[in-house]
Amino acid sequence: MHTWYGIDIGGTKIELVACDAALAVQHRQRVATPTQDYPAFLQAVDDLVTAADAALGRPGVAVGIGL
Repeated sequence: MHTWYGIDIGGTKIELVACDAALAVQHRQRVATPTQDYPAFLQAVDDLVTAADAALGRPGVAVGIGL
């Protein structure tokens, strides 16, 4: 079973959704966007993906990012 990740990056929040092949949402998580610290921003995105992988028990196969 494949998992597809979508990441919405906004000025106040970053939200990740993990969907199955039928695009049914299996996991959703939102965090505040670190706006003044680029390394912290990258870490926040990485943490979202890592948490979704752990919650679903498998890694995602594709990531789509919207700004």
